[in-house]
Amino acid sequence: MDEDVILNSVSVIGPGVAMIVGEVGSVFRTEDGGVSWTRLVSGVDKTLFGVRCIDSNRCWAVGIDALILRSDDAGASWRVLNGSVAVRALSQVGFGQAFENPSIYSIDVVGEFGVAAGEIGSMFVSRDGGNTWKRLDASKNWAAPWFRDLELIDSRSGIVVGARGRRVMIREGRIEFDAEGD
Repeated sequence: MDEDVILNSVSVIGPGVAMIVGEVGSVFRTEDGGVSWTRLVSGVDKTLFGVRCIDSNRCWAVGIDALILRSDDAGASWRVLNGSVAVRALSQVGFGQAFENPSIYSIDVVGEFGVAAGEIGSMFVSRDGGNTWKRLDASKNWAAPWFRDLELIDSRSGIVVGARGRRVMIREGRIEFDAEGD
Protein backbone atom coordinates (compact mmCIF):
# COMPACT_ATOMS: atom_id res chain seq x y z
CA MET A 1 0.00 0.00 0.00
CA ASP A 2 1.83 3.10 -1.24
CA GLU A 3 -0.63 5.72 -0.01
CA ASP A 4 0.28 8.84 1.95
CA VAL A 5 -2.76 8.85 4.24
CA ILE A 6 -3.34 8.27 7.92
CA LEU A 7 -5.17 5.00 8.47
CA ASN A 8 -7.48 4.95 11.49
CA SER A 9 -9.27 1.63 11.87
CA VAL A 10 -9.21 -1.99 10.75
CA SER A 11 -11.88 -4.68 10.76
CA VAL A 12 -10.79 -8.29 10.37
CA ILE A 13 -13.49 -10.12 8.45
CA GLY A 14 -12.08 -13.63 8.37
CA PRO A 15 -8.89 -15.55 7.69
CA GLY A 16 -6.77 -13.29 5.49
CA VAL A 17 -9.58 -10.80 4.86
CA ALA A 18 -9.66 -7.27 6.36
CA MET A 19 -10.74 -3.72 5.61
CA ILE A 20 -9.02 -0.47 6.64
CA VAL A 21 -10.34 3.13 6.59
CA GLY A 22 -8.63 6.50 6.99
CA GLU A 23 -8.17 10.06 5.79
CA VAL A 24 -9.95 11.54 2.76
CA GLY A 25 -12.42 8.67 2.56
CA SER A 26 -9.71 6.05 2.13
CA VAL A 27 -10.85 2.42 2.16
CA PHE A 28 -8.59 -0.57 1.52
CA ARG A 29 -9.34 -4.30 1.48
CA THR A 30 -7.08 -7.35 1.56
CA GLU A 31 -8.03 -10.93 0.82
CA ASP A 32 -4.54 -12.41 1.11
CA GLY A 33 -3.59 -11.61 4.68
CA GLY A 34 -2.22 -8.16 3.86
CA VAL A 35 0.20 -9.16 1.10
CA SER A 36 -1.72 -6.88 -1.25
CA TRP A 37 -4.37 -4.23 -0.69
CA THR A 38 -7.04 -2.95 -3.07
CA ARG A 39 -8.13 0.67 -2.79
CA LEU A 40 -11.92 0.93 -2.82
CA VAL A 41 -14.02 4.03 -3.56
CA SER A 42 -16.01 5.25 -0.54
CA GLY A 43 -17.60 8.14 -2.42
CA VAL A 44 -16.62 10.65 0.28
CA ASP A 45 -13.61 12.91 0.73
CA LYS A 46 -13.87 13.15 4.51
CA THR A 47 -11.82 11.29 7.09
CA LEU A 48 -13.21 7.95 8.19
CA PHE A 49 -12.35 7.02 11.78
CA GLY A 50 -13.93 3.60 12.23
CA VAL A 51 -14.93 0.50 10.28
CA ARG A 52 -16.79 -2.66 11.24
CA CYS A 53 -17.54 -5.61 8.97
CA ILE A 54 -19.91 -8.27 10.25
CA ASP A 55 -19.39 -10.67 7.35
CA SER A 56 -17.60 -10.74 4.00
CA ASN A 57 -20.09 -8.33 2.42
CA ARG A 58 -21.67 -6.08 5.08
CA CYS A 59 -19.51 -3.24 6.43
CA TRP A 60 -20.08 0.16 8.03
CA ALA A 61 -17.64 3.07 8.15
CA VAL A 62 -17.97 6.20 10.31
CA GLY A 63 -16.25 9.57 10.31
CA ILE A 64 -16.29 13.34 10.33
CA ASP A 65 -19.62 15.21 10.34
CA ALA A 66 -21.66 12.30 11.71
CA LEU A 67 -20.96 10.17 8.64
CA ILE A 68 -22.25 6.63 8.67
CA LEU A 69 -21.64 4.68 5.47
CA ARG A 70 -22.75 1.15 4.62
CA SER A 71 -21.57 -1.36 2.04
CA ASP A 72 -23.43 -4.57 1.22
CA ASP A 73 -20.98 -5.69 -1.48
CA ALA A 74 -17.61 -6.08 0.28
CA GLY A 75 -16.82 -2.36 -0.05
CA ALA A 76 -17.32 -2.09 -3.82
CA SER A 77 -19.98 0.59 -3.23
CA TRP A 78 -21.07 2.61 -0.21
CA ARG A 79 -24.33 4.33 0.78
CA VAL A 80 -24.48 7.37 3.06
CA LEU A 81 -26.91 6.59 5.88
CA ASN A 82 -26.22 9.60 8.09
CA GLY A 83 -24.25 12.84 8.09
CA SER A 84 -22.97 15.35 5.61
CA VAL A 85 -20.70 14.52 2.68
CA ALA A 86 -20.22 18.18 1.68
CA VAL A 87 -16.73 19.49 2.33
CA ARG A 88 -16.94 22.90 3.98
CA ALA A 89 -14.39 25.65 4.21
CA LEU A 90 -12.42 25.67 7.46
CA SER A 91 -14.10 28.97 8.38
CA GLN A 92 -17.46 27.17 8.42
CA VAL A 93 -16.34 24.59 10.95
CA GLY A 94 -16.81 25.61 14.55
CA PHE A 95 -17.83 24.43 17.99
CA GLY A 96 -21.52 24.65 17.11
CA GLN A 97 -20.95 22.44 14.07
CA ALA A 98 -19.44 19.76 16.30
CA PHE A 99 -22.69 19.61 18.30
CA GLU A 100 -24.83 19.49 15.17
CA ASN A 101 -22.76 16.91 13.27
CA PRO A 102 -20.28 15.30 15.66
CA SER A 103 -17.53 13.04 14.37
CA ILE A 104 -18.21 9.36 14.93
CA TYR A 105 -15.28 7.13 15.91
CA SER A 106 -16.69 3.64 16.36
CA ILE A 107 -19.60 1.49 15.21
CA ASP A 108 -20.86 -2.05 15.73
CA VAL A 109 -23.91 -3.97 14.53
CA VAL A 110 -25.11 -7.33 15.85
CA GLY A 111 -28.35 -8.69 14.46
CA GLU A 112 -30.90 -5.90 14.32
CA PHE A 113 -29.13 -3.72 16.92
CA GLY A 114 -26.37 -1.22 16.14
CA VAL A 115 -24.56 1.54 18.02
CA ALA A 116 -22.23 4.28 16.76
CA ALA A 117 -20.47 6.74 19.10
CA GLY A 118 -18.12 9.70 18.92
CA GLU A 119 -17.27 13.19 20.03
CA ILE A 120 -19.20 15.29 22.57
CA GLY A 121 -20.96 12.21 23.88
CA SER A 122 -22.77 11.53 20.62
CA MET A 123 -24.49 8.18 20.23
CA PHE A 124 -26.52 6.82 17.34
CA VAL A 125 -28.66 3.68 17.48
CA SER A 126 -30.06 1.39 14.80
CA ARG A 127 -32.78 -1.14 15.48
CA ASP A 128 -33.12 -2.38 11.90
CA GLY A 129 -29.79 -4.06 11.23
CA GLY A 130 -27.86 -0.87 10.56
CA ASN A 131 -30.09 0.46 7.77
CA THR A 132 -31.26 3.59 9.57
CA TRP A 133 -29.72 5.48 12.50
CA LYS A 134 -31.25 7.74 15.14
CA ARG A 135 -29.21 10.09 17.28
CA LEU A 136 -29.89 9.76 21.00
CA ASP A 137 -30.41 12.84 23.08
CA ALA A 138 -27.23 13.24 25.11
CA SER A 139 -27.70 12.45 28.75
CA LYS A 140 -26.49 15.19 31.10
CA ASN A 141 -24.05 12.54 32.30
CA TRP A 142 -22.65 12.10 28.79
CA ALA A 143 -22.18 15.81 28.07
CA ALA A 144 -18.87 16.58 26.38
CA PRO A 145 -16.76 13.44 26.93
CA TRP A 146 -15.74 11.83 23.69
CA PHE A 147 -16.52 8.19 23.12
CA ARG A 148 -13.61 6.45 21.39
CA ASP A 149 -14.60 2.81 21.02
CA LEU A 150 -17.40 0.34 21.57
CA GLU A 151 -18.10 -3.34 21.34
CA LEU A 152 -21.41 -5.13 21.21
CA ILE A 153 -21.30 -8.51 22.92
CA ASP A 154 -24.58 -9.60 21.39
CA SER A 155 -27.72 -7.93 20.03
CA ARG A 156 -28.70 -6.66 23.48
CA SER A 157 -25.51 -5.82 25.38
CA GLY A 158 -22.17 -4.10 25.06
CA ILE A 159 -19.98 -1.27 26.29
CA VAL A 160 -18.94 2.19 25.04
CA VAL A 161 -15.75 3.78 26.42
CA GLY A 162 -14.23 7.23 26.21
CA ALA A 163 -12.59 10.28 27.70
CA ARG A 164 -12.24 10.78 31.44
CA GLY A 165 -12.83 7.08 32.04
CA ARG A 166 -16.43 7.19 30.83
CA ARG A 167 -18.14 3.86 30.40
CA VAL A 168 -21.64 3.41 29.07
CA MET A 169 -23.22 -0.01 29.35
CA ILE A 170 -25.74 -1.43 26.92
CA ARG A 171 -28.12 -3.77 28.71
CA GLU A 172 -31.21 -5.40 27.28
CA GLY A 173 -30.92 -3.10 24.25
CA ARG A 174 -30.95 0.05 26.43
CA ILE A 175 -28.09 2.55 26.69
CA GLU A 176 -27.26 3.16 30.37
CA PHE A 177 -24.72 5.62 31.66
CA ASP A 178 -22.74 3.50 34.09
CA ALA A 179 -19.56 5.01 35.47
CA GLU A 180 -17.73 8.30 35.41
CA GLY A 181 -14.17 7.09 35.78
CA ASP A 182 -11.45 9.20 37.36
